Amino acid sequence: MKNVARLALGATLSLALVACASPSGQPWTPPPSAAETEAPASQAPASVAPESAAPASAAPESPAPVASETPAGARTIDLAYTADAQIQLDGATATDIPVTPGEEITFRITNNAGVPHSFWIGPNGSLMLGQLDGLVGHEAWSEATPVEVVWTVPADIAGLKFGSTEGTDFSTMSGTFSLASAGPTSAPGTPAPASVAPSAGPSAASSQEPGGRVIELELTAALEIKEAGAKVVQIPVTPGETIVFKITNTAGYVHNFWIGPDTALMANQTAGLTGIPDWTDSAPKELTWVVPDDITGLFYGCTVPGHYTLMKGVFIPAP
Repeated sequence: MKNVARLALGATLSLALVACASPSGQPWTPPPSAAETEAPASQAPASVAPESAAPASAAPESPAPVASETPAGARTIDLAYTADAQIQLDGATATDIPVTPGEEITFRITNNAGVPHSFWIGPNGSLMLGQLDGLVGHEAWSEATPVEVVWTVPADIAGLKFGSTEGTDFSTMSGTFSLASAGPTSAPGTPAPASVAPSAGPSAASSQEPGGRVIELELTAALEIKEAGAKVVQIPVTPGETIVFKITNTAGYVHNFWIGPDTALMANQTAGLTGIPDWTDSAPKELTWVVPDDITGLFYGCTVPGHYTLMKGVFIPAP
């Protein structure tokens, strides 16, 4: 009896298992949980490309070129040394160069003389004595290759000169600096060129009289020739005009005044020249002179020994 009951129970269990099977006849398995079916939220699709990646062929951007520029106010002055011991600027003897305090000047000097010459800038007394320590310049050279001297114009140019100091050079190869004209320029800060000429008409100390144009000059104790209080190294004249020089000696010692070739005045060879011999008093002296047709190389000055290198000037054509 017990065996029959056991067989009945086994049959019942078999039927129950068949009823729980899937319609396809496969065994039933529980569905996966939600955690197993969801992909991680932070996982990016494998096919997405990085946003910021630049093409491999892209070249870096080139910087803009930097323009080369000459410093404001800088200028170059070309000078030439000649075989007859002169300093020339634009083909004419350079006895004065107008400058502006604070500007930078590059002097480019060519020695065409074939003999050694130097170039220095400094007080007149230092250059005359060859005392060059601390001065701006270039030692003597004889080659024709140009040399350059860079100079920044000081605030005070009174008494400054330029020239060669070799042997007796300075007596003929020297010049002065003067203040450039304050008139309008082509652009702000543009310095006046070195070839600036004096005013076309009579100077402030000149006047027109029936006998001719009057030019009043002063010969000073500082070995200068002045006109209206300023040192005068050029006088513009017109061939054929009559000039009356009224000259006052304020030095208290001997001066004279002569007109003639530079070499003759330097050697104090005044025979046959127009001028006023030595005098010491302060009473004005007058000299009437008719300007010749050719004024090339014509100078004026005091020929007292030791004075001429400082007390001379050149006549130039009036514009």
